[in-house]
Amino acid sequence: MKQRLAPRIEFAGGNPAQYGELKIWNVAQRRELHTIRGHRDNIFSVAFSPDGKLLATCSYDKLIKLWDVATGNEVKNLKDHTDAVFSVAFSPDGKLLASASADRTVKVWDV
Repeated sequence: MKQRLAPRIEFAGGNPAQYGELKIWNVAQRRELHTIRGHRDNIFSVAFSPDGKLLATCSYDKLIKLWDVATGNEVKNLKDHTDAVFSVAFSPDGKLLASASADRTVKVWDV
């Protein structure tokens, strides 16, 4: 049986060349769960793992970060792109993460 996740919404953005910020809200409870700051520039894309335990963010700062959704703590920092990273997406089983960058590459990461 598949675990049912609480409805939530996330907002990402930041202040260029200063910080990236992500806010996660529980929709049903109408309350903010976490505010996450960890990138050095705007966050462009956000993806939840299929089980809802991990969150991936990517930014103009060329980095991909993995976050623990329950705590808001950074779990892993993925660094190999040479330009801004514009998109991230988990595979259906949650074991792989794809990223697309302005460096004209798509990378697949074993998370």
